[in-house]
Amino acid sequence: MNMDARPRRPADCELDWGHAFEMSAKGTAGRICAGDTVMDPSLPVLAYGEVWQRGGFTCRSEQTGLTCFNAMQRGFSLARGRQEVF
Repeated sequence: MNMDARPRRPADCELDWGHAFEMSAKGTAGRICAGDTVMDPSLPVLAYGEVWQRGGFTCRSEQTGLTCFNAMQRGFSLARGRQEVF
């Protein structure tokens, strides 16, 4: 939620854009148009250097940001200065 800059919202998105992503177990990842959030400060935080894996998904937290990907090596990386889908 703490980004230096948000990407331009597409014309067909009337909700929030730039901070929500989706990814399936196989296939591509992408940004989504979303009007709510699952941000909850009481939930655990993945500390730097830790890896979380479940159901074919992997997320790795580093000082440079968070990277999540599926079994096809498709996913997204998040940092304050840059967010990208790969």
